[in-house]
Amino acid sequence: MGTLSAVLVFAFLVVAEVHGCSDGFEDVGGQCFSFRSEMLTSWEQARNSCSTLGPNVVLASITDPNIHRDVYEYIQTFGLSGSFWLGGSDADFEGDWHWLDGSRILRGTPFWAIHNGVLGWSQEPDGGSNENCLALDQERKYYFNDLPCAEGHHPLCQELERVQNSQGDRRELVRPYENVTHLSICILRRKGTPDTGGIVKGLICLVVILFVACCHGCNVGYEDVAGKCLNFYVSASLTWDEGKAYCEANGGVLASIKTASELRAAFEYIKYYGLIESFWLGGSDAAVEGDWSWIVDGTRIDKGTPYWALSYGIFGYSHEPDGGSDENCLLMDSKRYYFFADANCAQTNHVLCQQV
Repeated sequence: MGTLSAVLVFAFLVVAEVHGCSDGFEDVGGQCFSFRSEMLTSWEQARNSCSTLGPNVVLASITDPNIHRDVYEYIQTFGLSGSFWLGGSDADFEGDWHWLDGSRILRGTPFWAIHNGVLGWSQEPDGGSNENCLALDQERKYYFNDLPCAEGHHPLCQELERVQNSQGDRRELVRPYENVTHLSICILRRKGTPDTGGIVKGLICLVVILFVACCHGCNVGYEDVAGKCLNFYVSASLTWDEGKAYCEANGGVLASIKTASELRAAFEYIKYYGLIESFWLGGSDAAVEGDWSWIVDGTRIDKGTPYWALSYGIFGYSHEPDGGSDENCLLMDSKRYYFFADANCAQTNHVLCQQV
């Protein structure tokens, strides 16, 4: 075990002790989990197994993208293998995925795995009535996947009381763009078609724009998306260098997405407004091959789930980046559901700017 791994292991153990998880549970992202890697059970058996650990213990639910990242890091740090059952199912009504408490399971990026089929990339769940149970799938790098409920996988258990306490301290993901919009959205319909509402609506939109710029902290052309002022520039397709220059000429930089919740917010924005193209981000490994960093401040870009897209080759699924020295610029890849991918910097794509 390397020095970094040893430090991470020590950190996990200290956090678990400080936050008081029950014996057999680890504090991961402020929630108490038990990774029962000694067991291989069906989904129903996994559910029953968790209930034997205590009255407040259930198959785990992962509702926060940042917790998904924390769980992935724990699995990697401790070298766990195999898939883990989660407490989600659509057995009651096909395609209607719920956690055990009845709440809806969020679909899309950055939770669900993508799949490479004969028609290209698609996003799970796609197993129909034969795959009604939810798992963190090892084959798909611990993204969500729907699997047959009778398969044998490890239970991932969670203490409910601990979940309630930790979630009380977390800020909910907000979507301010559902209430306030800037000009590029104001003059477009939700699905991107021209609006013929007339001059009056245009004037109203202008007032909204000025209000946003004045009172919400974002400059004209930018809007608040989960606490960041972003500009989804869709008027032209640019190379990465051209996109960088465009952002800098308009009071910003190519955007950095440093948390899984920020990726989720950007994905929801893109889907809400029906945007369909890929977006350049401000990440690169041009200086040192394989050493990805954000250009805004030089910090490292996290690898793995739930940020980077899956690729598929003769040895199965692996994570991006995989393009070598020919692909040194970071992209939110529309073909792979807006997960990160490395791309050739001379490609032309839309641009995501971040106000500075």
